[in-house]
Amino acid sequence: MAIIRGPRPDNNFYLLDKQISEDKRLSWAARGLLIYLLGKPDHWTVSPAALVNETKHCAKPSGRDSTYGLLRELVTVGYLRRTQNKKDGGLFDSVDYIVTESAQPLPDSPHTDLPHTAQPHTANPTQVSIEEKQGLTGSKDSDPSGDAHASPGAGRKRVGKKSASSNEPAPSAAAWDAYKDAYAKRYGIEPLRNAKVNTALKSIASQVGADRAPSVVAHYLKLGGFYAECQHDITILVRDLQKVWNDLHRATGSATYQKPVTAADFQAKDYRRGINADGTF
Repeated sequence: MAIIRGPRPDNNFYLLDKQISEDKRLSWAARGLLIYLLGKPDHWTVSPAALVNETKHCAKPSGRDSTYGLLRELVTVGYLRRTQNKKDGGLFDSVDYIVTESAQPLPDSPHTDLPHTAQPHTANPTQVSIEEKQGLTGSKDSDPSGDAHASPGAGRKRVGKKSASSNEPAPSAAAWDAYKDAYAKRYGIEPLRNAKVNTALKSIASQVGADRAPSVVAHYLKLGGFYAECQHDITILVRDLQKVWNDLHRATGSATYQKPVTAADFQAKDYRRGINADGTF
């Protein structure tokens, strides 16, 4: 995988559109990386590893996880566009990302069956590839905590009777386990866990129920196209939860509404009780 600088509007000099440096959809760090990439010559190519090395001697270097996170930011907003290279025999080769001045927002209604691809640039610069399963993800975050939002007195020692629910797992715990396992199975690496991920899992569990959330997130990891391009970012599932829920409902509908025979069949019926025919809840 390589990151390639796309053609600029003028070859003689480079003018930066203020909308880029003032794009509030991007963090300060992502804006800086974007400006660095756009300041390079046309068709200039760099690998993510080289970007990591670029800051290794500064006071606050950006490590591998941080750099990949910034690249994912640029993909989500639309400044980085994915291209799928092919070999002579038509087989898929490495994936590259073209960076341009114009953000191309990701579609609101992605097609989940066909991959969203773009034509690669006709130039054929030397490219450095990274295993596809790594994509724009990092390694497991060191934060093992559960849900992100704790009460103000969560870290204080309390005197008195211990709450009966203190040892109960968070409602989103099972959803995280399902997401982690399905993500690792698909990409060969566990997903990062941070406050944003915890908040997303809590939202999913609160909307579909803690018992159904694991099935939803596991099904989400099976979907391709746009979701695969975004490396199955859990926050996108929150946005498209109804759509993914409907897709899961259609995928399991035939088995769900068969005549119940065993006790497990009756339990499956009860499990989906209250779901409308169109998949809404």
